[in-house]
Amino acid sequence: MNAYSLDGLVVIALLIICSCAYLKRITLPKGVKQKAKKPKPTGPKRGHNLYIAPRKQQLMQQDKVAAEVTKIINDKNEEMVKGQADNAVGRNKTS
Repeated sequence: MNAYSLDGLVVIALLIICSCAYLKRITLPKGVKQKAKKPKPTGPKRGHNLYIAPRKQQLMQQDKVAAEVTKIINDKNEEMVKGQADNAVGRNKTS
């Protein structure tokens, strides 16, 4: 008998034991409920940015206008800060 046949016998023995245990499953007593998977929560996933539209169209328009104004102000501020930084370093655009 070599090592391979011994390993084969061990594997077959384990398969027989596991299959017998599977076929002879324990039945639950009366009145006991089966385990049930919980339903997954619905709605947007955490971390995913979703814009929920407002009910009133006028509010949506106001939000768009406010966002556009904020963007313009931020762009102007950025240009002003860049200009001040360029002047402080000595990079003037007059050439």
